[in-house]
Amino acid sequence: MSAQPGAGAVVNTASGRWFVPLLTLATFITMLHAIALGPFLPEIATDLDTSVALLGQIPALAMLLAAALGLAAGPLADQLGHIRVLVGSMLIVAVSALGMALAPSYLPLLLAALVGSIGRAVVQPVAVVIVGNRFEGDRQRRAVSWVMAGVAGAVIAGVPVLTTIAGAFGWRSAFVGVAIITAFLGILVHRGIGSDERSAQSKTSFEGILDAYRPLMRHYPTFALIIASLLASAAIWVMATYLGAFYSERHGYTTQQIGWVYAVPGLTLFIGSLAAGGRVGTLPPRPLVVVTRLVAGIAIASVLILPIPALAGIGFLALQGVASSVGIVATIFLLMRESPAGQAVTISLNTVALSLGSALGSALGGLLLAVGDFHLLGLCALLLSVGSALLVWISGNTAGERASVHAVEHSG
Repeated sequence: MSAQPGAGAVVNTASGRWFVPLLTLATFITMLHAIALGPFLPEIATDLDTSVALLGQIPALAMLLAAALGLAAGPLADQLGHIRVLVGSMLIVAVSALGMALAPSYLPLLLAALVGSIGRAVVQPVAVVIVGNRFEGDRQRRAVSWVMAGVAGAVIAGVPVLTTIAGAFGWRSAFVGVAIITAFLGILVHRGIGSDERSAQSKTSFEGILDAYRPLMRHYPTFALIIASLLASAAIWVMATYLGAFYSERHGYTTQQIGWVYAVPGLTLFIGSLAAGGRVGTLPPRPLVVVTRLVAGIAIASVLILPIPALAGIGFLALQGVASSVGIVATIFLLMRESPAGQAVTISLNTVALSLGSALGSALGGLLLAVGDFHLLGLCALLLSVGSALLVWISGNTAGERASVHAVEHSG
C-alpha cells in the first residue's frame, strides 16, 4: 500500500465502534441519492408535466458528470484532506436532494441532480481511502468490504424505504428525507471521525491535479487494473440495463416480478462485498479478481444465451452478483497496495472507470439489440469479462517482472 506523506493523513480519528458504520452509512446515503430518481419516474413525469424518457436522461447525465468530476476529486482529496472533502461533499448532496424535492419543473430538477454528482464522484472512493489509512491487515480488509457493502445496501434497503415514504407522503417527501439524513450524517461523520491536516506541499491548481495522475499513468500494472475495472463494469451493464426487457420478452414477467429480479443482484452484491472482508478476502487478490471476472462473464452469458428456465437464470444472476462484488473489493485491495499515486487519486480514478464502464455497457447493449437479440448481449458481456480478466493477469506478470528486475539491479 503506497503512502503519500501529508496527503490526507488522519490526525484525530475515532477509535470506537462507530468509525466504520458511519462511513458505511455515508456511502449508503450518497448511493441512494444517486439511484433515488428511478423508482419515481412515472410519478415525477406526471407532476412536472414531462416524459419518462426525458427524465430518464437525468441519471445518465449525472453519471457522466460524476465520472468527469471524479478525475479532480481524488487529487483534491489528497491535497485538501480526505475528511474535509468527504463531509463537504455530503453536505452538497443534501443540498442537491433538497433542490430536487423543491424543483417546480424539469430544468431545476436536472440542475439539482447534477449538483449531486459531486457525492457520487467523491464519497465512496474517499471513504475507502479513509478506512484504508485507518486500519491495516485483516481489519483493513473487513473495513473496506463494509464501506463497499453500503453501496449495495442502498439498493436492497434504501429504495424500499424511499418508496414507502413516497407512497404515504409523495415523491418530494422522499427527497426531503434524503436531504435531512445526509446532512445529519455529514455532521456525525465530522464529529465522530475527526479532522485531518492539509498537505503542506499541496497544489490545488490544474497543474497539481495533472501531476497527481502522472505516476499512475506511467505505472502499467495499476493503469491496467483500472482499465480492467472499466471492462468489467461494461460487461455488467450490457446485461443490467436491459435485464427487465429480457425477462419481459423471454419469460413474460410483469413489472412487479421484474422488480424482484433486480433485487437479486443487489442482495448478492451486498453478500459478496462482505465475503471479500472474510475468508474469501484472504485469497491472493490478483488470481481472485481473475477468477471472479471470468465467473461473472460466464454467468451473464448463461442467462442471456442458454435456453434455461427463468429461475435458473435468477440463480446465475445471484452468482454474477457475488462474483462481481468480490472482484470489485479485491481490485481495491490491489490498487491500495500497488499504486504509486495517492490513494484518493487511485481509488477515484477506479470509480471513474466503473462509471464510464456502466455508460459504455448501456450504449453497447442498445446498439447490439438494434442489430440482433439478447444472445449478442451475452456474447459481448462474456468477451468484455474475459478481456478484463486477461488484463488483470497480464498486469500481474508485468508487475512481477519489474519487481525482479529491480531486485537484481539493487543487489548488483
